[in-house]
Amino acid sequence: MTPDLTLTVQETGPGTPYDLTGDQVAALVAVPDLVRLTPAPGGRWSVRGNQKAGLVRLRMPSGGAIHLRLRPKLSIRDLLFLLSYSPTDPWHPEPVTAATADDLLPALADLLARTARRTLEAGVLHGYREVEEELPLIRGRIRTTAQLRRTGLPLPIAVRYDDHTPDIPENRILLAALHLAAHLPGVPHPTRLTLRHLADRLHGVQRPHPGLPLPPWTPTRLNARYAPAVRLAELLLSGRSIQPEGGAPVPADGFLLICRGSSNASWQ
Repeated sequence: MTPDLTLTVQETGPGTPYDLTGDQVAALVAVPDLVRLTPAPGGRWSVRGNQKAGLVRLRMPSGGAIHLRLRPKLSIRDLLFLLSYSPTDPWHPEPVTAATADDLLPALADLLARTARRTLEAGVLHGYREVEEELPLIRGRIRTTAQLRRTGLPLPIAVRYDDHTPDIPENRILLAALHLAAHLPGVPHPTRLTLRHLADRLHGVQRPHPGLPLPPWTPTRLNARYAPAVRLAELLLSGRSIQPEGGAPVPADGFLLICRGSSNASWQ
């Protein structure tokens, strides 16, 4: 099996020469616009950034993987701070598959802690959720069909009602991210304590099952104060597979930030 290769590439600059095998070159070239490759002296390849930042793992068909660390011009904390206040909606949530110990993720965990604390200072958001259950009294509306199927005693009664609860998608996503961030490698102890304290504030909220899609939510006037925290939570819980247009897919996971200037950055 081909051993794993770690490449650290700056977002911009002249590039760094590496000794690459044919399979490694093919894997990098197969993903359009991820990095730029040019021949270098001594049979090596110069790997240059292409206005992207983030962490990506490319798994090669012959075995092994390429771990790409695409570092931005700005510091990680400054970059994430700007993104958390982006006027656009550049976030694309998808289920997580892995996390990598790198300075990006501890910085993201710290930013999530600060953003979630600011969000929850105004209180935990509640919403209405439709509930169906059987009760010894009438609450809401009777589920007539379900009640008629019952035999024997008329109690309990099958009812349907709207419950005002904190167990809504926004809080579920935030809780899942707080738990994940508290267990990331490299996160300072004070940040871990803050993350756990914030998770305890979401009492009555069910955490999404790991590996399942996150519950959908829609930004509205009512949850506007939650939006920065939920988007950061989705980012921490997100991963994406990259594949070229046409041909066989190239398995990969991680996340990328396309940098088109500070005011026009977007996550993929």
